[in-house]
Amino acid sequence: MIEERQGSLTLLILVLALAMVSNLVQYFVAGGGFAGMSGVVYGLLSYIALRGKLDRRCGLFFAALDGGDDGHLVLCMSRRILGSAIITAHIVGLVMGTIWGFFSSLRHR
Repeated sequence: MIEERQGSLTLLILVLALAMVSNLVQYFVAGGGFAGMSGVVYGLLSYIALRGKLDRRCGLFFAALDGGDDGHLVLCMSRRILGSAIITAHIVGLVMGTIWGFFSSLRHR
């Protein structure tokens, strides 16, 4: 959706920035031994949600939210359920996407 409505370059910049920041913070907090794109996914979802809500003309939207991403975040935060689940990258991606969506919507008002 981001690529179609805002271009490949915008998506590339978002993915690379989200990946670098969320994984670097994760590394400094918990050390190595992790892999994945969850920080990027949380960042992209929060970017779409906030940018679409604040700037209706941008064309970004969620057709439906089922709470699955929030439920996953809660499960990851519970170390008793998932053992040594790592949450830092999730939270950093979520916060970064939200901030990016907010400031992007201000530029296009």
